[in-house]
Amino acid sequence: FYVKKDSVAYTKIHAENAENITICGDGIIDGGHLKESQQFLFEIVNCKNVHIRNVTLRNSFSWNMKITGCDNVLIDNVKIFGVDGNNDGIDVCGSRNVRVKNCFIRSTDDCLAVKGYNTGNVKDIVFENCVLWNDYANPMRIGGIRADYAENIIYRNIDVIHNAGGYPAIAFLEGNRAKISDVLFENIRIEDNRNGQIFDIRMQRNLWNSDKETGYL
Repeated sequence: FYVKKDSVAYTKIHAENAENITICGDGIIDGGHLKESQQFLFEIVNCKNVHIRNVTLRNSFSWNMKITGCDNVLIDNVKIFGVDGNNDGIDVCGSRNVRVKNCFIRSTDDCLAVKGYNTGNVKDIVFENCVLWNDYANPMRIGGIRADYAENIIYRNIDVIHNAGGYPAIAFLEGNRAKISDVLFENIRIEDNRNGQIFDIRMQRNLWNSDKETGYL
């Protein structure tokens, strides 16, 4: 799927059980026309070898980009502008070998998140060289991982230039069964953090739990 420069595509991207997908171009994908029931602007489910490059996303009703149960995903130089509630930037859910780099994200909910919905274990997730503007929730979040384990999650060289919602810049809130290991935050720069709190790390039951067992870090 290619969006050429200076063009606007009023559409939603959904791919499921597919391989070797490329979504690219220098244009804009706009979700302002979508109804509430359609929710996610980008939804990639159970796919392999996915490349998403250079596109700009705006006006999503809900999450901008949801990567669920996928393997081998590269998201590079994507710009996201979200202004509505529950407007997550990029959520990597129950996936493996995912790299997100060189992105700018403005969102009114989590900017870069790792989650899981019984779609496989989480392994080898890297977010790097990104700039984040958050209006309400957490710029960086790990939590709600319904999987047996989550390992090797890296946030590297991230600039949080605005965090206005009163929530911590980095949230680690888990109460599902996942056993979480090898998490690294490296070269994180934070300014205009209205709450002042950097980390919130809690392994306990919370709103996003459904597993009976609680994992550990």
